[in-house]
Amino acid sequence: MSDTVTATRPAPGESPTPTGLTGTLRDSATALTWNFSTDAHYGYRVYRRTGTNDAWTRISADKVTATLYDDTTAPVGRASYYVVVLDQYGNESAPEGVVTVTRETPVTSTAPLPPTITLAAPYTECTANDCVAHGGSSTPLTVTLPPASDRLIWGYEYKFTGDAGYTRTTDSTVMWTPPASGSYTFTVRTVDYYGGRRGAATTIQFKVG
Repeated sequence: MSDTVTATRPAPGESPTPTGLTGTLRDSATALTWNFSTDAHYGYRVYRRTGTNDAWTRISADKVTATLYDDTTAPVGRASYYVVVLDQYGNESAPEGVVTVTRETPVTSTAPLPPTITLAAPYTECTANDCVAHGGSSTPLTVTLPPASDRLIWGYEYKFTGDAGYTRTTDSTVMWTPPASGSYTFTVRTVDYYGGRRGAATTIQFKVG
């Protein structure tokens, strides 16, 4: 048996309350951020509840070392969050306050689906074996973009041949007048409801008479 050693363990002090908690809606998560605590060397914990009278549930790992957390399982609708600071003994501080956000679309880890495109007469999409010219430079072209079916979206980004960049729109119909006869390409992609993430593009070719 070794000699007896006597040590006095200091009583854990109260960690300072975390400050500046914010919640930002993204398509792939609800992003939570807060200010760094000088006494938070041992990490943080994140809690969530969906109902006003529901119990709080810890959704983070036992210890989060960064001052941000992505809730990738955030539900549709209302959700409230708070963050606490851990001291070296695992004791939690008091929460600074609660942040509440409301989602209108479920969280998903994938980009939105590419939109489908419908050309209005007289124009038709070119195929591998057929690309007949229709309309003309004085005949406006109408493109209809049915909403992507996987979830709620913000809108679209599109461009025609000759455009310097994409144009953003929340409309599902695009009208455009060809500047001259010839072959053209129309490219469009869906934009997420939150965060502006873009999905894969859909492209069609058509010919103007």
